[in-house]
Amino acid sequence: PIARAVARGMKAIGLETPAERQERFLRRFGLKVEDMYRRTHPLVKEAHNRLPDSAKNAYYARMFRAQELSAQGSALPAELQAAHKPFETYGLGEELVKINQERSEAMQHKVRKDSIFSGIFGKK
Repeated sequence: PIARAVARGMKAIGLETPAERQERFLRRFGLKVEDMYRRTHPLVKEAHNRLPDSAKNAYYARMFRAQELSAQGSALPAELQAAHKPFETYGLGEELVKINQERSEAMQHKVRKDSIFSGIFGKK
């Protein structure tokens, strides 16, 4: 609620909200919001490895294009920026959710197995 009120206030006086600034940046270079996840994080690495080859290839192409545009000090043409959908997902977020669920279930199983009462009330 407070963040929305601040965003409305910023808009009312003609300032760009953080979400609008992020969208403008992503459109400028043709990136998606999931491209901004830190690839060195182990969970993101694992999720990226689970993606289909077509999604990985598209990611690498977007990153290469963004690096080239940045090095040249330019941006995508206006018509391509207008057609770009930076908040459209390509599956990385869903894979991260799956990995977190898998790890959570594995941890719950481990806790039950290693419980101090497991030897008394159940089989180990």
